[in-house]
Amino acid sequence: MGSAFPTRLADGSFCVLVALRMDAPISDALSSQIADWLLNWAAANPEWDWFGERVRYSDEFNGAPSEVERVSGTLTFRMHGRASSRWWRDILAYHLLPALRGAVPELGELQSIRDCPSGR
Repeated sequence: MGSAFPTRLADGSFCVLVALRMDAPISDALSSQIADWLLNWAAANPEWDWFGERVRYSDEFNGAPSEVERVSGTLTFRMHGRASSRWWRDILAYHLLPALRGAVPELGELQSIRDCPSGR
């Protein structure tokens, strides 16, 4: 039987690396704008009603997505989850990624969500 995903650290928190295909080249300036957009999106979307439950971004994650990087036709960023996180996948799949892909047409499909190298 495989290990649970995401791998939890000793304090129960976790880090996932989100990778999106780039459908067009992304410049340094656009990469910086994406980092700013992610920061602003997290601040502008503090909570949702999700299946009758109030879901708060700050209850699921320790801050905005961070460490935006471009590598071999892929854009990646990290999300640091809290130990108590239950809805992190839903926030990512149904809220953040559709909004990001709508705001940045150069981004393509999700390639992967995996544990961050070395946990952080």
